[in-house]
Amino acid sequence: MPSLSHSLQEVARDLKGALREMRRKPGFCTVVILMLALGLGASTAVFSELYATVLKPLPYRAPDQLVAVHNRFPQLARLPTAPFDYLDLREHRELFSDIGLYYFLDLNHTGVERPEKVNAVAMTSSLFRTLDVKPLMGRVFTPDEERFNGPHAVILSQAYWQSAFGGDPQTLQQSVRLNGEEYRIVGVMPRWFQFPNDVTQMWTPITFQPKLLASRADSPYFLRMVARVAPGLSVEQASMRLDELSRRMAQQHDGSPRERAGWQFFLLPMARDDDGSVRRWMIMLFAAVAGLLQRGGAVAGAGNRTAVRFLDAHGVGRQPLSNRSAGVDRSAAACDRRRGGGIVHRKGWPACVGAIRSCCR
Repeated sequence: MPSLSHSLQEVARDLKGALREMRRKPGFCTVVILMLALGLGASTAVFSELYATVLKPLPYRAPDQLVAVHNRFPQLARLPTAPFDYLDLREHRELFSDIGLYYFLDLNHTGVERPEKVNAVAMTSSLFRTLDVKPLMGRVFTPDEERFNGPHAVILSQAYWQSAFGGDPQTLQQSVRLNGEEYRIVGVMPRWFQFPNDVTQMWTPITFQPKLLASRADSPYFLRMVARVAPGLSVEQASMRLDELSRRMAQQHDGSPRERAGWQFFLLPMARDDDGSVRRWMIMLFAAVAGLLQRGGAVAGAGNRTAVRFLDAHGVGRQPLSNRSAGVDRSAAACDRRRGGGIVHRKGWPACVGAIRSCCR
């Protein structure tokens, strides 16, 4: 196994060779460096997005116990939930320890010098318990605030609290005007809480209008449901029990769309609660960039090995031409020849040096 000093000598030799070739062919070497920089930059950017959308774990307690609940109909493979779904499922504690709802809102923040549209989410206070999160300041919504025509309340994200209110601790004693109505600020969430995405600026309570609860047959499907699987149950076990519950509900003849043949609830782990298109595209893009870099390295290595064989076949010494002109010793040149330019076996940044040196010959 080569010693550290020997490895450092190889790196120093590669650096000298690369610099020597760059002086001989500055234009071509500049193109090679830019191509390597572009490839490395593209792979870094793509992997960052891949991590954020696919690989990054959820920042909640026991995230593997969090699931999203959806409806499935014969003509619709995936549909949000209705208010009655929430009212029914929250009674089944043998399946879920907690259940919460949310949906997206566009609110206008008025009554200030610069009115603006804000990204808001309406949610039940039970969703905070489901995710097991607490405000940085203040509290979550009370049952009275979730009642129809109850007092308006809003919880701010830490980023919006600092940008719009300067991080003033007295903000909890203030109100904010949203869509022409006064909302009391009751809490501020910590910066890491970016639910359901990182552009959310505030949260308001969900209040069900009486007409939404008047008839199961006309109940709209617009709510996104998140649940925490009951202790002692795996997601697979909860899914099987929910299938059985769906079959029983479909036989209740309550006038709801559940009576249609083929309807059922189904679960998805919260970490994979999307239609799959974003994940597929990100993985394909990352694979394409990785394949491009691998192909580029293979081509450079193959070209360098071909050049070495050409020099040997024509009797041009036992050293690469650049090494002969610089008086590099034969053992180093032989090592370079055995490695085929050093593209495959080097690790880290010395591989870039070897690639530049190989391509500039």
